[in-house]
Amino acid sequence: DKVPSSIINAINHPTRGREWLNSLLEEYSGLVANGAISHDHTLAEARAMGITTKPVPITMVMAHKTNEKGEVSRLKIRAAIRGTERHMTKGVHYQETYASTPNPASTRILMALVVKYNLTMFAMDVVKAYCWAPRLKQSDWLILEYPRHLERFHKETNEPLYILSMRNQYGSPDASRMYSQHRDKYFKEEFNRNGWTCIKTRMDANMF
Repeated sequence: DKVPSSIINAINHPTRGREWLNSLLEEYSGLVANGAISHDHTLAEARAMGITTKPVPITMVMAHKTNEKGEVSRLKIRAAIRGTERHMTKGVHYQETYASTPNPASTRILMALVVKYNLTMFAMDVVKAYCWAPRLKQSDWLILEYPRHLERFHKETNEPLYILSMRNQYGSPDASRMYSQHRDKYFKEEFNRNGWTCIKTRMDANMF
């Protein structure tokens, strides 16, 4: 079974339409719940809030999640903005994009220490990780266009409505940078109290 080519095809799927719809609602509700987006704003409302950038389209990325046997175990939809040069401009929609990446040597050293000292590893996954990093200035919020087939219109004027993005979004050119800065800030605040000390290593900006 192939991944649907569009949202309309997904929710009208003959056997999995309900699952795709639930995945779509889960993605939207999750973004609202963590304060990443706000629905149903007119362009005039956004301009009155000091947001002067042009709206950026959203693409709904669909995927099959598989288990260890290669069987489809879950249907996933991710809202990602179109962060290409056509839709977003450096110095207007975003500023710097550089973000450090983990050093493979650091991982090998950690694994060696786990084996040597018989340590227990603890791993975690942050739900919608990138979307927790806030856009601190209201003027830096983004105006997002609803995806095709999911457009909304004002019930009186029939003008198109938009989403306001108050936090980082997948697909933005500075998404990785915003997330890593927010993550580092959290680590330094959370793990430098109650007798603990946490510092960033000199040789690996992603290791504390």
